[in-house]
Amino acid sequence: MKRRSIALCDDDEKYIVKLQESLEQKENFPFSVNTYTGVDRLKESLTDTDYELILAEEKAFDELKKDLMKDKDKHSLILLKERGSINDSNDFIWKYQSAEKIRKDILKICAEKGDPDVIFGSAEGRTRMIGIFSPVGRDIQTSFSLLLGQFLAKKKKVLYLNLEPFSGLSNMPGYDPESDLTDLIYYLESGKEKIRCKLESMVGNIGGLDYVSPAFSFLDLSQISESNWLLLLQTIINTGKYDYLIVDLSEMIKGLLSILRECDVVYTITGREGLAPARMKQYEELLRQQEGNDILEHTRKVEMPTFSMLPSDLMELPYSELAGYVGEIAEAELECR
Repeated sequence: MKRRSIALCDDDEKYIVKLQESLEQKENFPFSVNTYTGVDRLKESLTDTDYELILAEEKAFDELKKDLMKDKDKHSLILLKERGSINDSNDFIWKYQSAEKIRKDILKICAEKGDPDVIFGSAEGRTRMIGIFSPVGRDIQTSFSLLLGQFLAKKKKVLYLNLEPFSGLSNMPGYDPESDLTDLIYYLESGKEKIRCKLESMVGNIGGLDYVSPAFSFLDLSQISESNWLLLLQTIINTGKYDYLIVDLSEMIKGLLSILRECDVVYTITGREGLAPARMKQYEELLRQQEGNDILEHTRKVEMPTFSMLPSDLMELPYSELAGYVGEIAEAELECR
């Protein structure tokens, strides 16, 4: 794989230079960016440079479109659109939006193209998959998962996936209800080569932790097959981008036991109060009946103390009582690599 280039063509030099700097400063942007304030200079560069995408303002776009018609399979021309309706016959990206949104739009287009020859940053070694599942309680499981991911992300590249029917995470920064986890399955079914760019276009970040917006509807989650879940997780691992993949699981996911079996470690939250011990006992008995002793062998039980309060604001989680407890677990986890 090789690092490729995109071209920006606009007569507003200040705009394209600033956009170039913003895009290239982003760690998870896999292209170098060349800028042109004139169409002629860009045309000259095409004799010895193949651009992944050419983004051009409207006047330049019209001129380039005529010249590139016979090479349209070689060069992907995208309109930097300033105004007008969205009912445009051309592929376009809105010009006046954040650099982060433009980055994601570029990667979405790459995903549609299905180009497998784009390289992203690599992890230091093999991706370690961490499963988190508890038959005891949901709130503490999700908070634990997020905090573990944030602590690990201080030193490593970490991706968090929430596979719960009602995640309650719609207030995370960068959450996108129109592009969630189920979309990755769609792209996986279209071809594994599309996953790399699609994943990059969907990633949000909270406290240094990368995540994909959880599915809004549990009905969508319930339709995803065991084989597709396993293929998705393995495909993400194969991108080589992350040191850790954290999967926050629920029993409604098809193939739960198979996923737990594939994890390097499973953290299971336990408790001593109420029905927690009985639920845990039932869960362990079920694993033994389903020949899941291997899951039990790489399960680490986490018995949480009683916390006076868990914050509802996710941005406050790192400052909660729970954080001090999870931080120690994260340090132990890092020592396992």
